Amino acid sequence: MLLAVLEQTTPAQSEIVQPWMALTYFSLWITRLLGLLPDIAHCTTCGELLIAGETSFNTLGDGLFCAMHRGGNASALSADSWQLAQRMLRAPAAAFAAEVWTRRRGQDLRRFTVQALERHLERKLRSAEALGRLGG
Repeated sequence: MLLAVLEQTTPAQSEIVQPWMALTYFSLWITRLLGLLPDIAHCTTCGELLIAGETSFNTLGDGLFCAMHRGGNASALSADSWQLAQRMLRAPAAAFAAEVWTRRRGQDLRRFTVQALERHLERKLRSAEALGRLGG
């Protein structure tokens, strides 16, 4: 996985891809490979199928939640990010290289995965903070 992501960050690709696709893909997959990513198609609480645009995540709990179980301190996961996550879990990193990647695209998805990693590691990821300060 690391090689697949690094191939998308070569100088020849940087004008097209930017770092955001590689960061999003890697953070999603590392969370999954570590066993910290529950089913993202269903609500963690009730098991109902999630609906794009009505999906959220909570800094204190694992998984994604439907509108009914979102909780008071939940953050929304955009429809684009939720659908993007589902696509990324089924396709190689190269499949996303031709798409436009601004800093904002997948930003909430990256926050969701980094929060899951930090919660289970019981510490802040300094690299995530540094990457968050990148311009873009």
